[in-house]
Amino acid sequence: MCPKANTTMQSNPKKKCVHMKTRRAVSLQAKIQNVVIMLLSRHCELDVRKPSKMSHVTTQFQSVKTIRIHGEEIEVKKVVKRICENKAIEMEKCGIKEETISRRMQPLKRKETLHFLEDLLFEFGIVVLNTRDESDGVVGDPIFYNINSHTLLYNTQEIITLGQKISVLINNKITKGTTTKLSELYCN
Repeated sequence: MCPKANTTMQSNPKKKCVHMKTRRAVSLQAKIQNVVIMLLSRHCELDVRKPSKMSHVTTQFQSVKTIRIHGEEIEVKKVVKRICENKAIEMEKCGIKEETISRRMQPLKRKETLHFLEDLLFEFGIVVLNTRDESDGVVGDPIFYNINSHTLLYNTQEIITLGQKISVLINNKITKGTTTKLSELYCN
């Protein structure tokens, strides 16, 4: 941590508290995504690419490139890009400045990627409940629930623990700049 950032945080405890909340929200979002990837890998094949920027403070958000499901290939990046472009056009129509729109794009890409993966997971009868999107991440006490068998799959603490383990597992499988295929990813 750079000294300047450290002094700013020490002199303003409220700013430090907000900063920690953001880190927790971003980490929880990434951990949920990792569990979603694990559950999806049991039903389809995912190509995950090592992100260009590695996270050192929060849990790594995975870069899902493509998904092969029922003989079809879905390019996740292109789908999310189109969704984000449409949202940017909506923001522009509302009079939001271009710089603000640009700043909001990265968190929006993460959010839309997670929502897209959750929608695919719903096709297999699994939903994520008890979460709320914030500007930079997810808050709440998430659970994974199987609507077909009416069973709780993972509670909040299990998601946090499992999400971190899956993050390490995925990061160990892929090397910078390359894509790896994930199928039937299990983590105990």
